Amino acid sequence: MSRRRGPPGSGGRTAIDLLVARLADPDRPIQTVTVPVSLIPRGSGETPGR
Repeated sequence: MSRRRGPPGSGGRTAIDLLVARLADPDRPIQTVTVPVSLIPRGSGETPGR
């Protein structure tokens, strides 16, 4: 199982901000937001000996 590391709450906060903006103006253009994260591979799903 791997994890991601990024600023705490950044994805959720951004999603809420976009939702509130959409509710205020349903005709607003679609907005794409990229939240910077890094992958933390753990290897817990690997099979020993392979």
